[in-house]
Amino acid sequence: MRVLTLMTGEGEVLPVFSFREEAELFLMLGGAGGEGWRVRETRGGELLSLLSGLCRNVAGVALDPFPELGRTSLLSLVCVGRERFVQRLLRAEGAPSGGALRPVSGGC
Repeated sequence: MRVLTLMTGEGEVLPVFSFREEAELFLMLGGAGGEGWRVRETRGGELLSLLSGLCRNVAGVALDPFPELGRTSLLSLVCVGRERFVQRLLRAEGAPSGGALRPVSGGC
């Protein structure tokens, strides 16, 4: 499986959208920089798995990025660090506050 990531000054970030329509608009307006990407709904547990496996090396998560942001340094304004995002997601999923992700094979 390939996962779309965007580049910032701090490294690669995983774009995450609140609604399917926002992700579709991002792709339609060229935010992915090319063809072949499609939208896939992902729940919290799957996001945690993705961030501990395929995307364990991303610097953070871009929350609802707008396509033009992907082409400028402004992308960092909508980014949350990977560890902070994971900790918030763990709390939202009901995991113990001391929960930790364990890496699995693969890379983003």
